[in-house]
Amino acid sequence: MQKNAFSMEANETELIIKEVEKTKGEISRLVGGQVLIKSTKEAILEEMKNKKELIKTRMKTIVEQEKQFSEQIEKIREDVIKKIQR
Repeated sequence: MQKNAFSMEANETELIIKEVEKTKGEISRLVGGQVLIKSTKEAILEEMKNKKELIKTRMKTIVEQEKQFSEQIEKIREDVIKKIQR
């Protein structure tokens, strides 16, 4: 479930990057849903690209953790089966 949330956030971030790249001049954006801030295209692009990299790192970590958990579950399952068969 968390991986899907990161995937959605990554897609949204990529869309923001594409839209910001199309713009010229200052850009206004909402922060926290309540504050409107003017910023430069470059500043927003840098922030979004950093966010995109962070999301990729988090997703990679989640995938690795899922793999480790699956391996641990399989080992436990094998141990239980061996004990049952005795």
